[in-house]
This record gives sequence, C-alpha cells and structure tokens, in this order.
Amino acid sequence: MLKKLLKVKKDWIQGMKNYQVRDDAEVLVMCRKCYAFKYENGWHFERPSYLIEKDADEKISVKFSQCPACIEEALAVYDMEYV
Repeated sequence: MLKKLLKVKKDWIQGMKNYQVRDDAEVLVMCRKCYAFKYENGWHFERPSYLIEKDADEKISVKFSQCPACIEEALAVYDMEYV
C-alpha cells in the first residue's frame, strides 16, 4: 500500500513538472455543422466581440463540437420513418 502511494505521489510530481500554463487558455468552441459559436453560456451565429478585436495574424484554438440544435436534428425521428 505504501509503495502504491509513493508511486502515485511520484507520478503526480512528475506531471506537475511537465504542466505548462497556456497563454490562450480559452478555446473557441464552434459547431461543425452550422458553424455557430459557443460563448457567454449559449450558442450564437455572430462572432464573439473579442474575436473581432484580435489581430488577423493571431492564432486561435478552435474546438469543433455540435450544438444542441444540430444534435436534436440528427436524432429526429419523423412520422414517415415508422411506416
């Protein structure tokens, strides 16, 4: 048990040494189907204001996901499919 705890401690210390804080900690989330942006706790079709103000040469991390509307559309079952 003690060996296991020491190994976990050693792994945690090693992980903390390799940990690096990213400058652009905020990642832009975008829907891959309708290209909506997620910010301010919701999905919007307009670009966020902080994105418009940035320089065009700056790189922005984008994570692609699906918005709830696109997920509902993909999972929709229509009346004609039952026949």
